[in-house]
Amino acid sequence: MAKPFPKFGPYNIIADTNALRAQDSRKLVSAGFEAALAELRKLTTIQLFIPDVVVGELAYQKFEMAAAAIEGINSKLSLLGEITGARRPTVCSVERAKKIIQKRYDAWCKATNARRFTPRVRQSGWNRIVEDAIWRISPF
Repeated sequence: MAKPFPKFGPYNIIADTNALRAQDSRKLVSAGFEAALAELRKLTTIQLFIPDVVVGELAYQKFEMAAAAIEGINSKLSLLGEITGARRPTVCSVERAKKIIQKRYDAWCKATNARRFTPRVRQSGWNRIVEDAIWRISPF
């Protein structure tokens, strides 16, 4: 029987958008990142930190895809309704999709024991500027 590896650490990992971004657009985060994190946690004590702006960027990327899908579905349903006269089913709103996506990232962070953080900047309005930049609100 092989001896287990000694535990080292604890180590802190701060993940960025590129590390977490999934190639498969249906996944919240990269399967490779999740696998690597699981392997590292077998070997040592890891604390995962994720900046709020990273979660925001990931959520925005998913939101763009969801908004495009909702727009496409609505267009096709309108056409179907015009052709058949059928009553149109309710589709998830864009705002509802945004909230659901954000909740899914919150749940993922909780499930992986990741700590979210916001850098402490003493400039008034900074958090609003970052939030507007993430969600591409004017002037961004």
